Amino acid sequence: EFAYNNSVNHSTEKTPFQVVYGRSPNHVVDLSPIPGTGEHAPAALDAIEYMRDVHSQVKQKLQESYETYKSRVDQSRRDANFE
Repeated sequence: EFAYNNSVNHSTEKTPFQVVYGRSPNHVVDLSPIPGTGEHAPAALDAIEYMRDVHSQVKQKLQESYETYKSRVDQSRRDANFE
């Protein structure tokens, strides 16, 4: 499981762990609120922004991969006219 989650996917160019958690599995980020203030730690806010960036990058890479795949498949397709 660790090996799978740490291997880079060809389409997304990220590991599954990075897509889900936004980081490599051996790094730890504290996402809990600061006690007594109710505010999140600056590292948590950075992690949230980073996750948004990762997800948008993954979405873009998957779209590019889909379009490449579709263009290759469409080259071998022919139009079918049903009358």
